Amino acid sequence: MLILGTCYPATWEGRPPGMTHDDWPIWMAWRAANIVRDDTYFYNVRIGSPVAAPANAPDNYRRQWELASLYRIDALGISPGRISIYEVKAKGTTESLWQLHTYHSLLTHELSHILTFDAWLITESTVKGTLSHSGNLKIKVFSLTPED
Repeated sequence: MLILGTCYPATWEGRPPGMTHDDWPIWMAWRAANIVRDDTYFYNVRIGSPVAAPANAPDNYRRQWELASLYRIDALGISPGRISIYEVKAKGTTESLWQLHTYHSLLTHELSHILTFDAWLITESTVKGTLSHSGNLKIKVFSLTPED
């Protein structure tokens, strides 16, 4: 299951749905450096297989339960022939890299006709070792400060 939500133009500068107040300035710093990278963006994207709500749950609760059980991608950037997956974190870690690796795997399965996917960790800073592991996983890192 893939739930994209609203499509935003690359020029939109509001606070993206689902993005925390702490992560938003980091995202905007990246956007300022890479404004023409993608044509459009989707935020707070849900992907995966939902976990069924309890059988006796009310309908509105069931929907929320299932949405909450899906993985949540901070942003997807769309350009002709390419989808970019973005995870925005104040502190980038190897756990962040594995999140991106999981999202990449799920999207590749869901959208196998897309030519190219790339994955980005957008962060204020990274924990030691994150950058070396990112290369092994083919994940790009944008960090506002050098690795700790």
